[in-house]
Order: sequence, then structure tokens, then C-alpha cells
Amino acid sequence: MIEHGNIANYVHRNEKSVEIMNYASEGRVCLALASFSFDVSVVEQFVPLCNGNTVVIATDEEIHDPDSLAKLITDNDVTGITCTPTYLLSLIGIPSSRKALEQVTFYDIGAEAFPATLFKALRDIRKDSVILNVYGPTECTMGCSADVVEDPESITIGNPIANTCFYIYDKFGNELPVGIKGELIIAGDQVGRGYVNLPEKTEEAFIKHGVQKAYHSGDLCMWNPDGKVRIFGRIDNQIKLRGFRIELDEIEKVMSEFEGINSSAVKVIRTGAKEFLAGYYTCDNEPDMDAYMEFLKDKLPEYMIPQIMRRVEEMPLTTNGKIDRKALPVPDISELKAEYVAPENDIERSLCIAFAKALGMEEDAIGTEDDFAELGGDSLKAMTVLAHARIEGLTAADIFQKRTPKKIAASLGAKDSENLDEKEKQARTVPHRLSPMQVKMIDNQLYNPGSTMWSNTHFFARFKKETDADRLCDAVKTAINNHPGLGVVFEYNDECNLQQRYDPSIIPALNVEYISEDDVEKLAKSLVHPFERILNSCLFRARVFRTDKNSYLFMDVHHLLMDGASLGVLLKDVTDAYFGRELQKDYYFALLEEADQAYVDGRRENDKGYFEKVYGKNGENYHYIPKQDHKSNKNSQGENLKRFSFNRQQLEKAEEYWGVSHSCMAIASALITLSYYEKVDNVMTNWIFNNRLSPESENVVGMLIKNSPVGMNVSKFDSMQDILLEVKRQVAEGIAHSSYDYFVGFDSAFNTDPMEVNLQIGINGSEIDELEPELIELDNPYLAAGERFEIELLENEFEDNGIDLEIEYIPEIYDEESIIRFRDRYINTLESIVYMRVKKTEKSIISKK
Repeated sequence: MIEHGNIANYVHRNEKSVEIMNYASEGRVCLALASFSFDVSVVEQFVPLCNGNTVVIATDEEIHDPDSLAKLITDNDVTGITCTPTYLLSLIGIPSSRKALEQVTFYDIGAEAFPATLFKALRDIRKDSVILNVYGPTECTMGCSADVVEDPESITIGNPIANTCFYIYDKFGNELPVGIKGELIIAGDQVGRGYVNLPEKTEEAFIKHGVQKAYHSGDLCMWNPDGKVRIFGRIDNQIKLRGFRIELDEIEKVMSEFEGINSSAVKVIRTGAKEFLAGYYTCDNEPDMDAYMEFLKDKLPEYMIPQIMRRVEEMPLTTNGKIDRKALPVPDISELKAEYVAPENDIERSLCIAFAKALGMEEDAIGTEDDFAELGGDSLKAMTVLAHARIEGLTAADIFQKRTPKKIAASLGAKDSENLDEKEKQARTVPHRLSPMQVKMIDNQLYNPGSTMWSNTHFFARFKKETDADRLCDAVKTAINNHPGLGVVFEYNDECNLQQRYDPSIIPALNVEYISEDDVEKLAKSLVHPFERILNSCLFRARVFRTDKNSYLFMDVHHLLMDGASLGVLLKDVTDAYFGRELQKDYYFALLEEADQAYVDGRRENDKGYFEKVYGKNGENYHYIPKQDHKSNKNSQGENLKRFSFNRQQLEKAEEYWGVSHSCMAIASALITLSYYEKVDNVMTNWIFNNRLSPESENVVGMLIKNSPVGMNVSKFDSMQDILLEVKRQVAEGIAHSSYDYFVGFDSAFNTDPMEVNLQIGINGSEIDELEPELIELDNPYLAAGERFEIELLENEFEDNGIDLEIEYIPEIYDEESIIRFRDRYINTLESIVYMRVKKTEKSIISKK
């Protein structure tokens, strides 16, 4: 309900009321197109009549007959028009209407995003016309603000009308500064009384802001540095498509920015299990579609690009002149597919079937020319393709770069010119690059050389007397020889670049050592010590002991040689070798060769471009670690361990409920906790990716893990499910673009290194349980932190499927009280997710800051 006082404030001429000052200028003749029952009639009739101007009212016949409307404008010397951009563009496209518009000197344009092409079209008709971009919901008496459009690249809605105020808030009730998007709250004399006979809806939308009436606009806005407001569309015009949050307004805005496009619209098409984006546009001349699509790809992430683009002669309009998306033609899903081309070989056939399964289509629906991305494929579906295809050498990068089964198969054929065994044999003869993680480890280790900073695997176990020590020793040697990564030396080449090279001669001989049982306790205190040399040295130790009562096995491996997943591989081989079982082959150097190739074929540069486009070059817009309590050059290792109240089975139930992995839940909890702890919205963390998706990596002992970012503005998400799905999306994208380490550009040891999330669930050394070992605790006085702050989820040692949270940190820079405060908040957040205490649609997922 709009009151008389609202309209009185609106129509009154005031210097602060840009729309009214231009609308009601002396001698203005205004055209009225809207029905009296429609809110725009308040603008078209009340504003001019209350300010001594003339109103020309068009009949239904004149509104729907361009020639009659043009005659009405010309015969009555109309100089001002109020309408939507879409309707105005349609008038400009009709010769008689365009001619009539030559006498119009004022345009009051609103209700839709203002396209840049409209400004150019109006300037081509007349150079001196005043063009207003007007904003105002019906609930606030139509017009709340306006700005004169002078630069189509910088369109705002200006400042609020007289006796009206604008505020921009996040969903937690925090008022936002310049440059941060949030919901626009309108307060003051423009705000109506509420909805008639809808008390609940009124209570939700109409509020008090101090002593003023106020209204939740639902519009996503931002203050510009010049004090004007820029609008980005409706907050509720977001849709979910294949797990992605998409702003339709943003897509339409970018589509309209391409030269020659007059108007655009986007809608989601759903047919059965399929869902995809369809884009519609109007234009005078058909655009170069390749150039148009490249333009969209440059401006939008892949998941926001319409899979189908269709030109329409004119946009269907609702009775109030806005685009009627429901009336847009529905394309058939067959338009997504290329003409069917049957597979010609087994690889193409496997890929076609895997595509179909991942995309939810019939097995024979996909041909070799069908494009994975255009059919709705994303990073998550690419993982499904890998799982179903099980093709040696196939990677997610192949799927995204080649896109069709034919091109992917051709690239795999090139890889297959030599088999994997030959490739591994050849790769062992040449040096290879280090991964960014390995370079970081060497840099950090050299920072504190007298420490066991990265000696992450200390293993000392007692076996029963029945265990044959000689047989155990032979099994260990067999397992070591099966894994070439343990025989790697790190060195500088002639260009002073670090490289890794296979040199099995560095592995020392292994023989059974006979000791007394009394010596075991002394050994436990002395076995662990730093590797004295990192470069040109063996970084693997193994010893087998025998007493009169038991056998013992000790292993110590530097992190440069193996990651957490490698431990299980190595111990499984020790067990299998002990019992005479055949060992699987290790293709570590073939994987190194593949990683080197990413530098040659452009994948690394492409992936670098992706990360920098999404997150910026140096994570400059994100907060990525808890604030330090102190500054220090020391870095001993602090650990804080606490057990979660949930177990492995409850974690698996939560995975099923939310539709994401425990990794996503752990990462989301880290982001939410960091946001709460630091009272910031834009947060980022580094998560450790195990990089073992391909079949040839399953039995590798090596340092395969990679860093990958996940960053977001947590205030933009309305529910826990939305946050988890966004984490899931970014995790998948990180995997698909993992040839580049995003953090390598700004990760300076103990200075700018980000918070890490590392999942150690399923990495517990149980592969050797068949030999019934008893673990012996080792002393290690040489500990030093490898990073400032790391969150680890660990399976605990009590064999009851329990899970621990361990935070590793540098105690010289973080107080224990701070670590406990962060730890407890993290535990509370993750437990709330696991126990499903936070409903999928609940909005208050993060406490107000």
C-alpha cells in the first residue's frame, strides 16, 4: 500500500530528486503507455500532472501499432518517454518509431539492466537528449533514485531521492563500505506502508531503521567511490545449475556488452535429468558466433556460459514491458549435440560411454564429435568420466582441453606411441623438475637444516618372534627396489636450477642387525635425527633388527621422497613381499615426465591463467591465515590435538546427506572459522590434493601431493549447503587445473604461506597389520614447523574409527590460547555439519561478527 505522503514526496520538485527535476522541466509533454492499474502510471501521469506538464495517453491500439504510436508522438510533440530498455530498443528498430523519437529529449528508463547498446542507439538518434537510468521498487513509490547516463561503461542508479536514504548491508546486519556488494535497504518517505492483508510478508520486507521506515529491496548493490550506487541485479535472481550458484543478471549484462547485441536474456532449461543454460539475444545483424562465444568465455567462468545461444526477432514482453523469460522458446536438448558420429576404436567407444554416464544420458547417445562442456560437463563430471573410462594416461585436463571423444582419443593415441613401461624406463634416464611443493620443502629445510622439519615418516615397529627377520629384511629390500622414487637425488643443474634424478646407487645396503632387547629403548631415543644433507644425498633410511625375542623394523623417509598416501603403498609392498605376493609396478618417473610436459604444451600457463582470473595474482583480495600474535624468526613446531565427538561412520552419513566429501566439509569449516575468527568475509585456504586420480598413480611412492586454493566471500551464501557446494566446485576446478600451483607466486616461507587443510583420514599404516606390528614411540628432539598454520584431520590410533583434529603451528608466533580458540570454533563448526545440526536451507550458518 502506497500512501498519499509517499506520492507527495515523490512528485515534489527537489534538487535531490534527479528524476523529477528532469521529468518535470517546463513545457515537457510526456507519453503515458502504462495502464492505470500498473505502478508505472504513477510516474507517467502523477509526476507530470502534479508539476504543470502535459500527458498524452496512448490507447491499446496505438501501443500495439508502431505506426499509430509514432503518429501519436509526432502529432502531440511528445518530448518525454518512460519505458523499459527492451521496449525502447524494439521502438528504435522500427523505422516510423525511430523517426518519431528524433523529437524526444528525455528518456526515463528503468525496471531492467541498462544495456550499453541502448545508449549508443539513442545517441545516434539525438545527441542532446537526457537519458536517465531510474531505480525504484513499487514498494517504495516507484522512483527512489536516478542517474544521468553519460558513460555506458559506468552506469549507476545515482543517489536517493529527497527525504530518502540508502544503506547497503550484508546478511549479518553489517553495514558495508565502498566497493563491497550487499543488499540495498531503502529508508525514509518513499517507503510504503506494506502489503495489503499479508502481515507475514510485510513483517519480513518492511522494517525499522532507527526511526525511519525501511524496506529490504532484495537488490544486490554496491557504493561506488563517487558516492553513487551501482546495481548488480536481484539477490533472488540466483539459480543453482549443476551445483553452481549463477547470477542470471550478470550473464545477461555481459551478453549485452558484445557489439551489435541489442538485448539479451538467459533462462535455465530442464528436460528430464538434464539442465542447461540457454541464451537469447536480439540484434540487427547476426554476430560472428565464434567471436561472441570467445567474448563470453573471456568475461565469464565456464559454468556461466550458455550451452545454447539463439537469436530471436524480439524479446517477448510482459504487460509491464519487462522481458517475459517464460515465453522464450524452449530449445531441444538435441541442439546441444553434434551430428552423431560413431566411435571407431575402443578408446573412443569407452570415452563415449563414460561421457554418457557422467552426463546422465543413454550409453549410445554420445558420438565422437560431441563436446563435453557444451553438453553440460563440468569438473565434477570430468571426475566421473575418469572413473568410468579407466583409460591409462587420461586426465581431467585432457577432457577439458580436447573436449570431444575423438580429440581426446587422438591425444591419448599420441601418448600411447610408447607403452607405459617404456615411458617409465626412458623417464628414469633423464632429470626432471621439482614440484613447487618440493622446492618449498628444500627452501624451508635449508632455513632450519638441523631439524627434522620435513622428515614426516618415522616408523619403528616390533614384530612377534615368529616373524622371520631375514625374510622381513628381504621383503623391505624388495619393496624399496620396486619404488624408484626412493632412489632420487636432488641437485642443482648447470643452470643452477633444482632437479631430481634417479640414482639407485645412493640407497645403502640393508642387512639384519643383531641387538639385545635392552638396546631397543636406547634405539627409540636415538634413531630419529635430521638428514645432514638434503642435496646429493639419500633421504631414505631403513634398518631391520633382531633380538632373541623379536624382530624390529625402522623406517625414516624425508617428505621430499614421499607423501602420506605413499606410506600405505610402501608398507603394503613390504607385507606382500614378505608373503611372496606379486608387487604392482611403480610409474613415478612417467608421472614426472607428464608433469614436465605441462610446461611444454601450454597446460601450465592455461591453468595459471585460470587461477589468476578467479582469485587474482597473489590472493590480494583474501585473508588466508589467522593473524599472528607475535613476530619471530624462530619456528619450532607446536601441536594441539583434540578428538572430535563424531566417528568415521557418522562422517560418512554426513557425506551422503550433504552430497560432498569429508574434504569439502573440512575445507568449508576452515573458511567459516577463519571468517569468524578474523571478522572478515573474503577468506581463502590452501588444501592439500593427493593427486592420485589416474590408475598409474595408484602404486606410486613419491611426492605427488599438490596445493590448491579455495576462496570465497562467505557472506554471499545463504545456507551451509550453498557453501559446501561452492567448496565442492572449487575443489573440482582446482583438480582440473592442477598443473599450476597457485600459491607458488606468493608463498614465502613463514611469511606469506597460507593456512593449510590436510586430510590424513585413511592414511594410518594399516597395510602392514597382517604382520601384527606393535608400534614403538620414537623420541624426536629436532622438530621444526614446516609452515605457520596447518589444520589436519587424523584417524586416531584407538581402532574405534575415531577422528582427531590436530593443529600444527609455530608457537613463537601464535599463543596457545589463540590456537585453542580457533580449534574449538573449528570443531564446533565441523561437528555441526557432521551432525546435520545446520539444515540445508538455514540462513544463519555463521554467527554475526
